[in-house]
Amino acid sequence: MRDELFKKGRNRALIEQVLHPKILQKMKAAMDACIQGIIIVVVPLLVEKNLWQPFDRAIVVDCEVDNQINRLIAREKIDQPKAEAMLLAQASREQRLQLNDYLPTDIIGNNAKIVDLDEKVA
Repeated sequence: MRDELFKKGRNRALIEQVLHPKILQKMKAAMDACIQGIIIVVVPLLVEKNLWQPFDRAIVVDCEVDNQINRLIAREKIDQPKAEAMLLAQASREQRLQLNDYLPTDIIGNNAKIVDLDEKVA
């Protein structure tokens, strides 16, 4: 199914048009139900779809594009052209790093091993 989504942008757009409003509605309901404390929400399309309005702060876990591609190939067991196509469908690294223009954003560098990342966020 993923292959079909990335072959034709209109396929992905149609699925996003159907699913995103429902996902956002559930997310907002869950956020509204929390009356105190901190809420952590993972929003994969935060930058792509300009979804930062309901948030007070963001955390971007950042790494070099080569690392993204290599990790995607290893995790999804796909070839390099498919990994590159998947990244092209997302906001670029530069766009994610510019999120701070709209929302206070902490950047966590993730170019090393997962153990090093654990130390940074602990």
